[in-house]
Amino acid sequence: MKSPSFLVRRAVRDLRVGVLATRVVAATAARRLLHGPKRPQWSVRFEVVNEVIRAVVALGHREMTLEPQREVPLRPLSRGVLRKLSWRRGTLAGMPTEEHTPRDWKPSDLVWLHLHGGAYAMGSPASHRWIAARIALSTGARCILPEYRKAPECPYPAAIDDVLRAYQALLADGVSPSNLVLGGDSAG
Repeated sequence: MKSPSFLVRRAVRDLRVGVLATRVVAATAARRLLHGPKRPQWSVRFEVVNEVIRAVVALGHREMTLEPQREVPLRPLSRGVLRKLSWRRGTLAGMPTEEHTPRDWKPSDLVWLHLHGGAYAMGSPASHRWIAARIALSTGARCILPEYRKAPECPYPAAIDDVLRAYQALLADGVSPSNLVLGGDSAG
């Protein structure tokens, strides 16, 4: 049997999701009336469902920070990790990126191009920051997370094209193919 506190937390979460969905539907409808659809081929239903799903997923990431027993994609990096890594935002092949580099990394060391998960429709370098930090710490590689284009605004093969451009840009920057690792989680 579930504890009363669990049931209360679940009821509050369900209420938050309902309120959030209502607000997103209203905001999407208003934006569409004022500015038209995000894409000409999108129906009202498709656009609203897309926005609600993204908002609920983002809410889930924020709420996970309240549960200390779980690893949380959006948690900030600890000071201990930041002492061992340098972290910066940058660009690669015209895409925004996040880079996590061990303090003792040399240009002859590994470079890990990490593709974040999210079904090529959600997620970002920020939501997978902690994965990149752990990869960099455990492998000694500089870990780069590109912000590739996502569906449905940019349909297939936009994300794949972005990843290919990032890979080619790293090769053009002098990274040896034998020192370049392509990795990811879920869709990535």
